Amino acid sequence: AYSGPGSIYFTGVTHIQARAVQLMRADLLRFLPLSLLCMMVVLWLAFRSARALVLPLTSLSLGVAELLGVMGWFGTPITLATLVLPSLLLVIGGSYAVHVTAAVLDSEDEEGGLSIEDVLSRVGLPVFVSALTTAVGFGSLAFHPIPAIATLGLFAAIGVSLTTLGSLIGLPLAFAALPGRPHARKQRAARTEV
Repeated sequence: AYSGPGSIYFTGVTHIQARAVQLMRADLLRFLPLSLLCMMVVLWLAFRSARALVLPLTSLSLGVAELLGVMGWFGTPITLATLVLPSLLLVIGGSYAVHVTAAVLDSEDEEGGLSIEDVLSRVGLPVFVSALTTAVGFGSLAFHPIPAIATLGLFAAIGVSLTTLGSLIGLPLAFAALPGRPHARKQRAARTEV
């Protein structure tokens, strides 16, 4: 450690790159939990059910984890451009998960039975079309001449596809595997009658 008069400043491309990586990791560790917390609040306020909070968040978290795994598999590092992907996918995929969760809760009968076909017939096409247009929009960025933007577009399209699959396939199956309590269904039905 230098203890003489004056100050030492580090400069150069290597130092800037190392510092940028440190800052990106810190931002990812700060914003991803904040995004999850915001999604938790929205899901709780919308559905007031632990099951309707945990299952969509699990589906979204798996989609984001799968995307990060795909990026690692292709050897693509998290850059300044792709740093926004986890939070972005939580928001985009969260809207799909909210629609599917609402359809699931509306489709459950008094005994807790759930028709996945009914859920998908109600929200499958709108969610799919919305996801398709979003993925195509992001995918068009994959042809951008700036590599960082092209990478963002490609992996955003993949991420939207993964979170959509989780919302349309995994989420109804998870709700079917973990039926709700009859008491909670009666309370929800009483709230909607008022």
